[in-house]
Amino acid sequence: MIWWATGCGLRLTCSGWRRGQWGQPSRPDDMRTKLRLRSNAEFQRIRREGHTLVHPLLVLSKLSNNLTYSRFGFVVGRQLGKAAERNRLKRRMREAVRVRVRNGQVAAGWDVVLVARHPLREAPFRQVDQTVELLLCRAGLMTGSS
Repeated sequence: MIWWATGCGLRLTCSGWRRGQWGQPSRPDDMRTKLRLRSNAEFQRIRREGHTLVHPLLVLSKLSNNLTYSRFGFVVGRQLGKAAERNRLKRRMREAVRVRVRNGQVAAGWDVVLVARHPLREAPFRQVDQTVELLLCRAGLMTGSS
């Protein structure tokens, strides 16, 4: 059974909803579910017990997790805009981290929370990317390989 929804880019197949030829091209997602922090308790524990580094655009909190991989969480408060704007900011932070995780530049065994600050709204992606790299370096989470 295949059903195409015209104009929206989605199709229903036997395995469920998928992006069709009208949607974005599919690519493997390097920020898999296991690499993301999801629960409120995890975020609170990291902010409470972890080490925090501050930058005008972002705040980074880190805490050791005793796993063979690092997990990341992204926070954008309501004061930074409506849902579409907040989601855009989270996507930009996630992409800056995803590239470094894919290249093996991030040390394993850490839970990391990135919190957006108000100036991030006007910052271009290049500046967001540089800020993420700077904070990861200052936190000692970059492995040095590229």
